[in-house]
Amino acid sequence: MTFPEDFLALLNNHRIEYDERYLSLIFDPPGEAAVSIASWVEIQGRLKALGLGAEQVELQMADARRLPIVTLWPDERILQVTLRIKTAGSFPFADTLIAATAQAHELALIHKDPHFDSLPVQQINLAKG
Repeated sequence: MTFPEDFLALLNNHRIEYDERYLSLIFDPPGEAAVSIASWVEIQGRLKALGLGAEQVELQMADARRLPIVTLWPDERILQVTLRIKTAGSFPFADTLIAATAQAHELALIHKDPHFDSLPVQQINLAKG
């Protein structure tokens, strides 16, 4: 499978870790990838942490938003799942919203963070090999 060149350039230019499995899960088949709005916020934070200026971050985010990825915004279902997850444990808010979005929309949560493993959501932990 081939991946959007701009996306790979974004990852490579900013030394963001990725591997073929991760990209295959996101873009194969094409047009079926979705992310929580919280994921976009985390990507923006990662770019800032890498030392990009505000204008560079905006340009990179604009390029990334052109990818064939659906952005899922909080709705009542996501709110209810978010509240359940936050009540059950102490997860960072962005991670809670990301997991709640996946669970509410019956999507697989693709991640490398072990703290997601305890959540009742379909998931693929890439850190486990």
